[in-house]
Amino acid sequence: MGEPKSSEEQRRKEKHRHVPAYNPVADPLLAIGAGLFVYSMLMMCFPERMRTVSGRARAWNASLPKALAAQIMVRQSRVDTKVSLTRLRDSGFELKELPDGKHILLEGKGMPGEHMKLTFEKEASPLVLADVSILMTVEKGGEALGFSLNATKHEVELRRVALLTAPIPAAGTSDLNYAVTVGENSRYYRGMDTQLCDGFDAYLRERGINKGLIKIVRTYAELKAASKEQQKDLQWIHKVQGFVIGK
Repeated sequence: MGEPKSSEEQRRKEKHRHVPAYNPVADPLLAIGAGLFVYSMLMMCFPERMRTVSGRARAWNASLPKALAAQIMVRQSRVDTKVSLTRLRDSGFELKELPDGKHILLEGKGMPGEHMKLTFEKEASPLVLADVSILMTVEKGGEALGFSLNATKHEVELRRVALLTAPIPAAGTSDLNYAVTVGENSRYYRGMDTQLCDGFDAYLRERGINKGLIKIVRTYAELKAASKEQQKDLQWIHKVQGFVIGK
């Protein structure tokens, strides 16, 4: 026969004999019910106090300082957004903004002995909402071929072709626009023979003029315009924030 159990073990066993086992389903539901009961009793006994506490919690979560701080983060990220021009450079093009502040100039070498220039209007509305008009020149030996192009979000359309002689008007000027679109040596593309149209299309493709190239410039111009507006909004929100929090 074994030795009798100690009195300490007997007491511990008696203590836990009537403790119910944990129920993973019923016990959490019971706790939730108890919490709801306490909350309802507090609402009945102290309705005004409980509404005040609840209102303060909602006001804190939707506070103006918090909303202003969130908007500053969003707009700052938009201002900091950059467009990679690596693909342009890899294709032999360089992009810059003209001093008039209204045009973007894309320059490339083209074929040996050539110098290409594509001028885009920088205005935000036509770039974002409509087609983009482009004037392109391929200069060589004191003369140039001028092209009037229309770029949609899906394709690049050729409208007119002109033969320009020295002095060739500068990019971004009304003189260049006149010479290419309505000048004496300008011809309407759609009025040409089909074979000649195909030849000019191939001429542009050989020099890298395609919708992918135009898309990069469109994106650049759109982000520049959007960044300018976001910068204005950001400055305004900073001023409002300073007033609200007293800084």
